[in-house]
Amino acid sequence: ETDHTPGYATAARFFACAVRDIGADNRSLPGQVEFVEVLGRNAGWLVAATSLARREPDAAPHLIYLPERPLPLERLLDDVDRVYRRLNRCVVAVCEGQLDDHGEPFGADVRPGSRGKLAMNLGHRLAILVAERLKLRARSEKPGLLLVEDVESNRRIIREYVCSRRLALLEAEDGLSGLECAVARRPDLILMDLQLPVMDGLEAIRRLRERPDTQNIPVIALTATTTGLDEEDLRRRVDGILRKPVPRRQLLREISRFLAHHRRPEAPPVKRIAFALLAISLLLPFGYSRGRGSTPRSGSSRSAPRARTAKAAKPAKTRKAGKPAKGAKAAKPPGMPKAKPAGRRPPSGARCAACTRARDGRIRRSRAATRDFQKTHPCPSTGRTSGACPGYVIDHVVALKHGGADAPGNMQWQTIAAAKAKDKIE
Repeated sequence: ETDHTPGYATAARFFACAVRDIGADNRSLPGQVEFVEVLGRNAGWLVAATSLARREPDAAPHLIYLPERPLPLERLLDDVDRVYRRLNRCVVAVCEGQLDDHGEPFGADVRPGSRGKLAMNLGHRLAILVAERLKLRARSEKPGLLLVEDVESNRRIIREYVCSRRLALLEAEDGLSGLECAVARRPDLILMDLQLPVMDGLEAIRRLRERPDTQNIPVIALTATTTGLDEEDLRRRVDGILRKPVPRRQLLREISRFLAHHRRPEAPPVKRIAFALLAISLLLPFGYSRGRGSTPRSGSSRSAPRARTAKAAKPAKTRKAGKPAKGAKAAKPPGMPKAKPAGRRPPSGARCAACTRARDGRIRRSRAATRDFQKTHPCPSTGRTSGACPGYVIDHVVALKHGGADAPGNMQWQTIAAAKAKDKIE
């Protein structure tokens, strides 16, 4: 009962999100058949999990085949042709252990393993058969990440980082085996060390770019130093460069640039505004006033209507001799230094962990808390953990004037339009 093991949930989520995103690309560019090859031999539960992210009847995957049952080639071709005629596109989820009715992997390349033979390029082989027999455009994908690194300690560290994001990881110890694995499995992304035995990383990258089936795979170079290398030429060959030791946050940010189904989902602005409105509706009955930066006061004039009373006429004050009239400037004695102009209002981010107030009564915002929030929540438009974020602002989930904490836990990214709409509501 392998569907109850601890790794089932993470593996199922990974392939469900991957197939969902592949299906979105297939819908935007119709006229193509795509085979998504899932890991495992007799892992039908994992192939079936690719349908968990479906939200519409015609969403991907359109066909799912379980490896526990043989699949005749003619049946596969008939199913693909039927779906393609109806939708003008088709996404097929198969397992790398899928066999035909003769017990063979459809003519795919196999390699011996501890539990028998395993196909290395089953999805690619099925795409070729569909293109030849049905005269349709077909391609294959095998979601995952390939790490080519010869040092075991470095592989272990990156493996721990990658597993925290529920990524399927393939590993190779030298450039030649990494090249062969990339050709056979065609992963979504390759992390390539440059100093490798048998074949160095630069040669492996050059050969990957020369092959039409692997030239579009993103490659991130891993290197401890660029001394002796033409850095400009290296940047033209690869899609990114990471220097060792690679920080966890930087590595995951680079991976998220190329793997859309591993980006942390942002809450839609409508849901965030609805949450803010709910918080406001819960806090208003407790006597919070509507003024910006104001707090409830016991016995204030807003808590009870002010009674109109006649004011007693005050006697007119007589101006003392030598005192200038109201509004007139007093004469400055000669030799007196010029008075300094009134200073500006102190910056809004000065020591505001407890929501202190400025001279004009407005609540200060903590810049330190904003910086801490951006360090752990990169900008949605640039992916950076510092600096400007075009099109977005950092806003509080529950407004400070309604008792919200000025801390990273009460902050969120919002588009400028959503922030303005939220301010109008508040």
